Amino acid sequence: MKPIHKFNGGNGATLCHKCNIIISIGLTDDLYCIEHGGMKRGFKYYITRHDGLSKRGNDIQWAEWNEDSSFKARFDTIAVGRSMVLDFNMGNFKWMTTQVTEILESTATYIKFKTKNSEYELYIIEHDSKTTDRDTTTT
Repeated sequence: MKPIHKFNGGNGATLCHKCNIIISIGLTDDLYCIEHGGMKRGFKYYITRHDGLSKRGNDIQWAEWNEDSSFKARFDTIAVGRSMVLDFNMGNFKWMTTQVTEILESTATYIKFKTKNSEYELYIIEHDSKTTDRDTTTT
């Protein structure tokens, strides 16, 4: 069986054979997402909103905005006034929150925060070739 590769707006993407979600931006030899038995290298992020909506991704960035709502800067850490951006790549992203108004809890593997219009829980899970979906370690 060969990996499923798609054009993805010129960036290239590898898809899971069972559910067709994007496993990675770029072309890899992976066949399945973590949920279907594939292995993920690096970090996996899982974010859920208070109303039950959830998204998963491979990259998190925190964006800061100018007074006129234009992009100001990108960061690796959460702070009040920043928006969480999931899987940002070449101007595209999977999910973006409004600006953080309060950080309720923050550990190496979990962040609970409020934004202008919602409350979120972000789970940070480290995976390597020896872990499964149930294994978590702090970073």
